[in-house]
Amino acid sequence: MGVYEVGAMKFWSDLAIVLVCLKPGKPPYFQLVLRATILIQSAL
Repeated sequence: MGVYEVGAMKFWSDLAIVLVCLKPGKPPYFQLVLRATILIQSAL
């Protein structure tokens, strides 16, 4: 992945975290995907 893709992925995942905090009743699979995205980012 290029630098721009990593930056964009970080931006959108941070935004998703904020949105999930606003609506804590989101389906559990959404939260699992979000955690997987964070793990992928940490490996980069």
